Order: sequence, then C-alpha cells, then structure tokens
Amino acid sequence: MEGIVRKAKRHNPRIAIIMMYFATEGQLPELRKGLTPANQRHHDAVAHHYGIPVVNLSRRVFELVDSGGAVFADLFRDTVHPNRAGNEWYARWIKSYLDVHFPSILDGMFSGDTELPDPLLADNWEYAALLADEAIVPAGEGWVQRSDYSAERGCNWTPPARVWESLTVGEELTVTFWGRSLLLGLLVGPDCGELEVLVDGGEWKRTALWDVYCDKFDRPKFVSLDDELPPGEHRATLRISGTSHPESSGHAIRILHAGADARS
Repeated sequence: MEGIVRKAKRHNPRIAIIMMYFATEGQLPELRKGLTPANQRHHDAVAHHYGIPVVNLSRRVFELVDSGGAVFADLFRDTVHPNRAGNEWYARWIKSYLDVHFPSILDGMFSGDTELPDPLLADNWEYAALLADEAIVPAGEGWVQRSDYSAERGCNWTPPARVWESLTVGEELTVTFWGRSLLLGLLVGPDCGELEVLVDGGEWKRTALWDVYCDKFDRPKFVSLDDELPPGEHRATLRISGTSHPESSGHAIRILHAGADARS
C-alpha cells in the first residue's frame, strides 16, 4: 500500500487519496472486542504517515449488524462481496462522508507541502513496474502464449486472460530485468504446479504456489522471487518443478505478467 501511495504522489503530488476499509465476516469477532484487524492497522500506519483520510466501512457494517439494523447474510453474496442491498449501504455511507469532508479534501490538494516524507518501509514497491513482453523468452516449444485462457471457476479476474502457459515438467523460460527482485503475476488454481528459479547462474530455488484457495477456483496471485538482489540487470531462468502440492491435479504454470522492483 505504501508503494501505491508513493508512486501515485510522485506521478501527481496534488492527488487526493482516500482509503476505504470494506467488511468481511471474519472481522466481526475482533471488532466486537474493540480490536482493529491487522490489515486495517497496517493501512492506518500508511494513512497517518501520508495524511490520508480513512473511511472505515467495515466498522459501519458491523455497527449496523450488531444494532439489529440488518443481518450480515442479507447484505453480502458471501462472506466478503456485497449484494445490491450491501452496495446501497456502502454508497450511502461514502456519500455522507464526502458531503462533509470533500471541501477540505479539495483544500488539501492545493495547499501545504507536496514533498514526500521518508518511507515507512525502505523495501516498499514504489518502483515496481511491469516488464515489456520481450523480456520473457521461452526456452522451448512447451510454452504457449494464449490470449483465450478461461476457467470453469474463476475469482478476481474476468476471462479470457492472456497468459504464457505450460503444463509440462521441466519446461523453462528466461526473464531479463533490471532491479532488486523479479515479480510474477500468475493465475493459480486446482492444477497449478511449482516453479524453480535460477538467477544469474546461482542456485535453483523452489517457489510453491499452492494455497488454501487453489482447490476452489482459479485466481491471480502475485509473488516476489529472489528478493534483495543487488541493483542492476539480471537474468532469471524459470523451470516447472517435478513436484507439486499433493492436492494439485497437475503442474500448470500460467504467467500473466512479469515485473521488477526497480529500486536503485
């Protein structure tokens, strides 16, 4: 989140940013105890450091539910995503916030210091960027660049997707990049495999991609490979591992994007 804020403010020092915290059912026990969920605490630290206002919609949801004004299941399609009624409540709360605070937000855009403070985290992804297509070079014919990939059960993306895909153990490709770490955006699901990574002729390192959501649907996942390389140009070889999670039905690797953390 800090990287997003810093990248946006470097692009436009006058940009107005508002953070909004949305509800999940799993937060309810913490909020009922007067606690702040960890992800909100972390974002609060960034918001405070950069003077960013916060609209805590999750707390509003649970105040509504605990007061008897609504039932959580009547506002959400699942434990996270609101239905029409939930969206109407969100819209109402966002509008009421902006009705009061929008004039001061505008004032803040055109007054005060626009210099960025020192970062909270030196390794934030302020300088992360996608690589050009030609940075990815398959080593053999086992990789296919598809523009039509779809899945029976998907989450957080809309098919069709454009991916580099291989289903074969041992298939390799190379990625050339400048920066401190290689970043990959992948689609992972019930048949996902594992990657082995070799950077600049060093040692092979295995990266597991399976998580608790993989058996439920295909979804985007972002990983950082070989963090804290010396700044400069690097060449990484990616190979599909012969091992995979016991619950996976295959060894599929589907790469959406490659990027780099280009801190100097």
